[in-house]
Amino acid sequence: MILTKVYLANVGVNRSDEKRGMMSPLFEDNTFEFIPIKEKKGIKGDIIPTYKMLKAYNSNSSLANYLPEKIHDYYAHNDPEFDTFTYGDVTTNSRSRNLLKIEKNDYLFFLARLTPYRNDKYIKSEGNFYLIGFLQIEELYQTKQELEENEEKIRGNAHYKKFCLNYEEAGSFFIVKGGTKKSKRYKNPVRVDRAFCNNFLTDIQGRAFNWKDESKFDNQVIGSYTRTIRSILDSERNPGKFQKFLSKLEEMD
Repeated sequence: MILTKVYLANVGVNRSDEKRGMMSPLFEDNTFEFIPIKEKKGIKGDIIPTYKMLKAYNSNSSLANYLPEKIHDYYAHNDPEFDTFTYGDVTTNSRSRNLLKIEKNDYLFFLARLTPYRNDKYIKSEGNFYLIGFLQIEELYQTKQELEENEEKIRGNAHYKKFCLNYEEAGSFFIVKGGTKKSKRYKNPVRVDRAFCNNFLTDIQGRAFNWKDESKFDNQVIGSYTRTIRSILDSERNPGKFQKFLSKLEEMD
């Protein structure tokens, strides 16, 4: 048996972006669009897409259709991307350093906040967390040589685009590549609520989430526990829960 781990990364626009009108829409048929965060101030270039350049998953329209007009020409940090299944992050950020431990065949799942979208309007009060897809890792690239030798595989990644424009130095970021036949962008997202967390997720010490603080909503608890990217399941230490987790997600998509 190949030993594997499941990692979880919280991605895309979140509660703090709502003030700009930036949310990822969840439609009545339970399909969704993933809205990535905006690129850092000052980052621009022909190969970095704006929101109006990013194609929606469920139609031939642009993601800009779900954003305020003033946002349409903002540069987008389109990461993760589900066309060639890559994800990148910086090595100097404590939030993401655990990903340097990721290995081939490990899973990287993506958690995003989705907000119901009805009659061309968001219902802000009903936004929740969902799993939107995953990569099963094939390779990890970090050095200048690795990046340049694998350009064909990672040219769609936001960090590689910035590297090409001299905004990032090799070694200060890394990119993981998922297998195209083993990775998936869900059509219907998987709701992550208290019951899901109790069944599958633990804190860094392997304990259940603490829901006792009545001053916090469930989404605040989930957000705080998933802020840092880390391994949440291990096929060696938690074989039963590991398999149950993967089986559950296959059933729901």
